[in-house]
Amino acid sequence: MVALAPYKDCSLVRCTPNLHAAGMDEGIKEQMDDDIVVSGDGSSWQVHFNGTVQSFTTKAAARAHAHGLGRASPGVSIVSGPAPNAAPPIQGASAPSPTAPSPQTVLDDRGTGDLVEGAFAGPDLLGRSIIVTPGRSVPAPWEGARRVTLTAENLESPTTLLAIRQAFASRTRVIYELVPDDVPPELDSLTNAPWGQSPLFEFVSENAWALLLANAVDCRGPKPRFAPAEHATMRGASLLGTGEGDVVLQNGTPAFIDGGPLDLLRGSLIAPATVVPLVVVEHGSVEPLRTVQVRAELAPDQLAAVTTPTMAAR
Repeated sequence: MVALAPYKDCSLVRCTPNLHAAGMDEGIKEQMDDDIVVSGDGSSWQVHFNGTVQSFTTKAAARAHAHGLGRASPGVSIVSGPAPNAAPPIQGASAPSPTAPSPQTVLDDRGTGDLVEGAFAGPDLLGRSIIVTPGRSVPAPWEGARRVTLTAENLESPTTLLAIRQAFASRTRVIYELVPDDVPPELDSLTNAPWGQSPLFEFVSENAWALLLANAVDCRGPKPRFAPAEHATMRGASLLGTGEGDVVLQNGTPAFIDGGPLDLLRGSLIAPATVVPLVVVEHGSVEPLRTVQVRAELAPDQLAAVTTPTMAAR
């Protein structure tokens, strides 16, 4: 491949502000109104975004949640610092404990008041995996599923990425074993000539982590967490976490948030349940995608291409 003259001396750098991780340990940066802010005092941590506050017991959990919000909100930066609009602490006085509920406590009346084991498992057709600590037993929906041990080291392996990608694409339930303190990998960058890279090049650990969390229930903590459902709460839905659905939409309808590959027919296969693809949530909505019959004067193969449920040709 021949590089155009204006770009001859350029380098390839991975730039995704919404997934920025390095700045979270580089001190306080100037905050913007729409930033995702991670604050804490060492004993508890909070994630502030879009007027909401969610509390966590560890910095690792707060960072992981902030990265999930960043993935769903392109262009938003993640920064560390004091809570937005927080008054400076009084010298010698203890800061008050955060009182904002975590997402798991925001449940619909049809819930139990608490998320139970197996919450967010979803129908088998959604093919969700589960993330647990090494050796932990799993709820019934994952009994008999294959176990895969993940570490910070093997997440950098193309073989691991391929295994995660295959499970994601095929909607196969997998039990991933991961220690609780593992957090999103640091963003990578390349400084050599971009035109010298293979067309198949990718940032392995970043993609492995993104695919891992996209359609897996994280049960490493005291309560199960499902990132797509939590993203939906930032768009006005309320967590449900029962067999009826992951969330309750603003019109009162329970719905599953599908973090798997986009498939317009997936909802009809799970009917009468409502299914909202994660890509819709990432674009600021929680409304289910609607399909209509396509009427066009096209050759049969062309018509089949533009009406494929996976939207690969659109």
